[in-house]
Amino acid sequence: MLMDGQLREDSRAAAKNRSLLQQALSTGMDDARARLDEELAAADRAGARLVTVLDEDYPTSLSMIGNLPLIRPPSQSAAGPSPS
Repeated sequence: MLMDGQLREDSRAAAKNRSLLQQALSTGMDDARARLDEELAAADRAGARLVTVLDEDYPTSLSMIGNLPLIRPPSQSAAGPSPS
């Protein structure tokens, strides 16, 4: 349904983004796919990796919240963020 521009969710966020999704789908996905490939290549060069809600190591605590983030934010070491 998502790739048809249909969102089953009735939240304010879904209503706000429905037209954006439909517009993006109507113009084709080639540019978006090319941009995704570029971003994934850049992440790979930086030693980063993408973790989504579909991955086994996506944090359980994040998957249990409403309107969960689709992509896990970068982890910080136990010592906290590195000094700038």
